[in-house]
Amino acid sequence: MRGTQYSFLSSQLHDGNLISVSTIDGTLTLLFSVAGRSKRVNLNGLERLRISDFKEGNIANSVSVYSGEYGLGDERYEELLRYVYDISNVASGNPEKTHGFLKEKLRELNTGNLLLLEIEPSYGCYLVALGRSISESESI
Repeated sequence: MRGTQYSFLSSQLHDGNLISVSTIDGTLTLLFSVAGRSKRVNLNGLERLRISDFKEGNIANSVSVYSGEYGLGDERYEELLRYVYDISNVASGNPEKTHGFLKEKLRELNTGNLLLLEIEPSYGCYLVALGRSISESESI
């Protein structure tokens, strides 16, 4: 099923407000307000996180988790890995080492040992994170 989006989350977070982003002890916690209810998403074993344009009133267009056979394909994975690790497409000081590093991360994603979380906004925050497991819950 390569190239197919699969959600590891049971909640529909489309048009949800991303209220907060926090990290503690290797866990990324995202708090959403969706249709008057609070939803908490935890990405455990956080390896890397990159956020841009966090604003007051962030609205998620989509919240997607990719890994394993439900992945995006190596090209899109590599694009997101380059983004989250802030690696430009221009050859860096050691392109061979960079290529080896990306190849290892692609292997981890393709085998399901690593998860990639992406929030595409309707407004505000764009977020990409890498972690080992994900969970969600209702929040009070």
